[in-house]
Amino acid sequence: MLSFFLIFAVYTWPLLSQVPFVRGDTNNDGSVDVVDVGNIFAYLFSTGESPPCQDAWDANDDGLLNIADPITILGSYCSGSRAFCEPWEAPGADPTQDDLSCEAVPSYKAFPEEGITLGVGDCLIAGGEESKGKASLWITTDKPVGGFSLR
Repeated sequence: MLSFFLIFAVYTWPLLSQVPFVRGDTNNDGSVDVVDVGNIFAYLFSTGESPPCQDAWDANDDGLLNIADPITILGSYCSGSRAFCEPWEAPGADPTQDDLSCEAVPSYKAFPEEGITLGVGDCLIAGGEESKGKASLWITTDKPVGGFSLR
């Protein structure tokens, strides 16, 4: 019985100790939308601090914060599917093991400084065996860019 409890504790402790979050909802406003895309881009293209809930920002749940996360949100936004890796319908713990954490889920203001603009143009989704999508996206800034990564 003790061994069962220890095994149960080892496998469930990370889920029980994590702050609940919604995947893709970077500003904790209850929806995943273009504002969340802007938040991720602002983080990726600046030298800002790491988000307090990295798991929420990891939209594709690959254990990394990179350009694929806002692309995942845009793909969902354009296709209308709005489905992400769990947890996405209601706050919950990350069911996958990775190096990201979720210490807190504060509200987060997209582009807190003036002079940064995110634009999203028309979305085009082509069906078929190999569905492909295309969306126009642009960012303008009068601030220095701290870095750029396509990892």
